[in-house]
Amino acid sequence: IDNAQDFLQLPLDFQGFCIHTLVTQNRLLLPGNPAFGVIKFAGRYCVFATERGCADFCAEPDRYFASVREVCYKHPELIHLLRIHEDFPTASLHAIVQGTAGSAS
Repeated sequence: IDNAQDFLQLPLDFQGFCIHTLVTQNRLLLPGNPAFGVIKFAGRYCVFATERGCADFCAEPDRYFASVREVCYKHPELIHLLRIHEDFPTASLHAIVQGTAGSAS
């Protein structure tokens, strides 16, 4: 655990939304609260809407990152909204939309 005096200046990933809530509450986008901490994992700065969300994420960060990816494949509009398009370098938005359109039928 590092304490950074300038934590409010850190570039928050996922547009500052709580990925725990995104994954566990059916894509609900709630802003994270830096007062609960800014967690750096895999080069990303994450914030959470609740202390429990922060603790759950810290226990299994890989699971939450994988779940965000899965949610974005099912709901590609989130890719650009969360500004994580660099996580999908081989998948164009068009291809993802076509893939989800076929599964919706």
